[in-house]
Amino acid sequence: MPAPAPAPTSPPRASTDAAAVEALILEHHNAQRAAHGLAPFQQSSCLDGVARSWSVRLASTGRLHHNPSYADQTLACVAWRAAAENVAYNPSPTVLTTAWMQSGPHRANILDPALTVVGIGVTIDAAGTIWATVDFAG
Repeated sequence: MPAPAPAPTSPPRASTDAAAVEALILEHHNAQRAAHGLAPFQQSSCLDGVARSWSVRLASTGRLHHNPSYADQTLACVAWRAAAENVAYNPSPTVLTTAWMQSGPHRANILDPALTVVGIGVTIDAAGTIWATVDFAG
């Protein structure tokens, strides 16, 4: 996990690139699942909203940490027996997704057959750093 980023000097900026990064993360996660014989994630727009809100919070504070309310917020979107969350930041979406797969706990979330629904939220701060949250449920 990278060291905490310095606090942004300006608030996070909305970017059309954020949607592209979210799509890339979903594509990467589903490719990894396919390579391991797992079904692709079903995307939830409600979970996307939970994840996006948390990514905005991370970028605004400049601190990387898990959403202490993600389980309850996820349950408001999807009935689940298992839930998990991955968070990260990096200027490169490829490095970000690769780092998750190289981290045992993050990889386990991506490849857990019990986790079948996903919400992905990205915000990009003024310095170009991608703040990403993936909320999983199943």
